[in-house]
Amino acid sequence: MWSWGEVLLELAQFHRDPESKKMVLDAIFKLEEALEVDPRKHDALWALGNGYTANAFLFPDPKEATPDKAAQCYEQAVQLVPELHVELNKNVYRPIGKWIRKIKEELS
Repeated sequence: MWSWGEVLLELAQFHRDPESKKMVLDAIFKLEEALEVDPRKHDALWALGNGYTANAFLFPDPKEATPDKAAQCYEQAVQLVPELHVELNKNVYRPIGKWIRKIKEELS
């Protein structure tokens, strides 16, 4: 199931329309299902974090944003596989931090 979720996320990046948003939400659903089967599957946790991040970046509606959920998934994956910490810092926290600052500015 987690592979299916990852594929949907990849496909969604090539579109910027309602179909893309549906793919991202479907991917999140599939990844959540995969984690119900194996909550310690770090690949699924990481991919779910990517899904929540994609939801936030591709569709930057502050009401639908999920950066906190993304961060939680990444942190859980790092707890399971500590080597992911470098990847987390470089590719996740910096972009999410910029995005959160942008959202706060828009809401002010």
